[in-house]
Amino acid sequence: MIRASLAALLLSIPVQHTTSSSHDAAIRSTKERVRAHLSKVPGVIDAASKAFQTNCLTDCRDANKKIADKMQIQLDAISAAASEAVDAFLIRTVDLKSPAASSVQVENDLRAVLPEFGEPRVFIGATKAGPYLIAVFGFAISGGDSSITVRAYKWTTRGLALAGVSEKTMNGHAGIQTFRVPTDQPGETCLLLSGFKINANGPRNRMRLYSFDGNTLRTLWMPADAWGDFKITVSDHYFTVTGMYYRDDRLRHDTYVVGDGTITEVRPIK
Repeated sequence: MIRASLAALLLSIPVQHTTSSSHDAAIRSTKERVRAHLSKVPGVIDAASKAFQTNCLTDCRDANKKIADKMQIQLDAISAAASEAVDAFLIRTVDLKSPAASSVQVENDLRAVLPEFGEPRVFIGATKAGPYLIAVFGFAISGGDSSITVRAYKWTTRGLALAGVSEKTMNGHAGIQTFRVPTDQPGETCLLLSGFKINANGPRNRMRLYSFDGNTLRTLWMPADAWGDFKITVSDHYFTVTGMYYRDDRLRHDTYVVGDGTITEVRPIK
């Protein structure tokens, strides 16, 4: 009974957020943890490369697929561990109830914590249930490969808590851009991510649209990849994708409206 009461008391105590000196220490320790995880990547790739060379003497195709699958599982685990280190940092240092809480400050902290790879983005929103935060960041893995994640956190009685993590389909893409697009749902944040891969056929663009309502992170839109270099423009009520399709040599001008949990293409708005 005493133990149960003590446990209940401990759970009811809000997380204490950091002072300036402890905040700096948290940045340093998290930076070290992230780099320690990512430092394992070369070893995983080197082991897979050696296994490829050995197995190709017998059964190249089937054996190499197994090796590649195993390597990917290991790389995903490394990225997940590095991301969880960032989760712990944000949960420890961000107080969304503080008037000083700002997306700019959290972005600056993430730049200090993460190895240089694109620009981390942070968005703060609120519903009747309370405030929340969404962070978009990534890691360079190897040979131009990447791990991209969207992570949503909601405010609880104990502080910030992880509420959702995106699927992995933006992994491997570079030049990631993140746009906050309008939605008609009160309190909801919708984020459009755009990135590309370049090969002999030119740039191949991939886009994903995510929404967070303070409780659930969802993928609203997973369009087919398109060959081309596209520009995204966001207005008060819609967003537009323009540019040249690389392989078809024709102009793209698509306009989309997000509302009621769905995305709809509408006639181009000049």
